[in-house]
Amino acid sequence: MVFTSQYWAGSAGTTSIIPDSCRPGHQVLFLFGAALPTRERACHVALRSYAQMVANLSFGDRCEDILNDQMDCVQQRTFYDAEANCIDGNAQPITCRCGGTTQNSFVAMTSALATCE
Repeated sequence: MVFTSQYWAGSAGTTSIIPDSCRPGHQVLFLFGAALPTRERACHVALRSYAQMVANLSFGDRCEDILNDQMDCVQQRTFYDAEANCIDGNAQPITCRCGGTTQNSFVAMTSALATCE
């Protein structure tokens, strides 16, 4: 669900809310567009949150990866086909949502979404 308003029940600057579990399917994502400074940032947060929900991904430390949360790290991002360390909102190492300490967002998204033929 995408809202044009901000989320006022939590801390200031909350841009999205997603379940923090390793459970596939039947999850809801809330994205608060007015809390984001630009359309580009809104697209980045929407893609990142979608990947977190669909493929159970965590924040990652690779700047060029969509799962990295830094705002001004690179111009264009992608689901990067390389291992990235899982990190928390303060860029500190953590265990990934479904275990382990690294993830590959490209492989995870490819596995989570059916291919078109």
